[in-house]
Amino acid sequence: MVNLKNVKLKKKGNLKNENQGITLIALVITIIVLLILAGISISTLTGENGLLTKSSTSKVETRGAAVQEARDLWKINQEADKHTENKTAETLSALLERLGPNDQKLLTTDEMDEINATGQVTIGSRTIVFGTEEKEIEPVIIGDAELSNKYGEMVKYNGYASSDVTEWQLFFADDSNIYLISKNLIGNSPNWVGYEGEVGEPGLSLNSNVINWENRSGSKNAATYLLDVSKWSQYCSNVANWAIGGPTVDLFLASYNATHETQINLSCDSRGYNNNYDFSYTLEIDKKIYCGECGYNLASPGTGGDSYVFGVGKTSFTERGVTTYYGYVGLYDYLKLYYCRPFVSIPRSHFDEETMSVF
Repeated sequence: MVNLKNVKLKKKGNLKNENQGITLIALVITIIVLLILAGISISTLTGENGLLTKSSTSKVETRGAAVQEARDLWKINQEADKHTENKTAETLSALLERLGPNDQKLLTTDEMDEINATGQVTIGSRTIVFGTEEKEIEPVIIGDAELSNKYGEMVKYNGYASSDVTEWQLFFADDSNIYLISKNLIGNSPNWVGYEGEVGEPGLSLNSNVINWENRSGSKNAATYLLDVSKWSQYCSNVANWAIGGPTVDLFLASYNATHETQINLSCDSRGYNNNYDFSYTLEIDKKIYCGECGYNLASPGTGGDSYVFGVGKTSFTERGVTTYYGYVGLYDYLKLYYCRPFVSIPRSHFDEETMSVF
């Protein structure tokens, strides 16, 4: 006979167990939901587009805007200074010091170093160009040649703004400075036609035989362009004295004559250099820095007409089927010319001859 009371009690026990099972499932689901919500919250705070990231980005952008505004005001004052007798505008060094960590804290020390080295800095989405400190360039006296056995060797030199030159060679050295020439060639048609800038230092002292720069010609315009340090400042690091568009005849002769027994002499009158010279193309150094496969401009005027500039290159002579190559220094028609090889002066105190590097 079935005991209904017992049956009823068993059903209650089953329901109790079922209720316990539902409670555990609900708890697990609740925990999972909470974990998902926690993940969403953390992502919202710290993710790529999170609140904390956006806040940090906003601070960087605000700082960049403040630095750019300070740069703009400084540029305006610099421009105004050019038209006043009393120079009151801040130097670049003073501006950076004011914006730096010891004052307004808008620039870090690394950012200040970057500006000094390259003339610009990137803060957030802004690349802010300051330019490099303008230095008063003293007349250059070319001393006796030193380290001539290393001319043509590669030199480690960096910290300048331009990216179109990546390799440099030692061209000349004396007891005060070293002079580097770029291994890379730059363009073959600079916009120097009709250029009428003023010839300042180092151009005047590095063209010591040229006495008249007023009577302009195409060759003098070209030389003036190549000697304008403002046109070539992107090749200056913070330790460089100056950069120009190529060596002058004076420096070319000083370097060449220090490495060859046969000496080159070029005559000069008030208009510029007026003779040409073929020289040996047998030494490896000739191919490296004195002419190479492609010629380049010298930052000195010649006596040719308006379409001529002074430069160096390679020429050839064929006799009985045998071709002999020579180096050539002299006048070239600029319409057919040749390239520029930027040229930089570095204090000897910033050159390590053992490692062949500028520091």
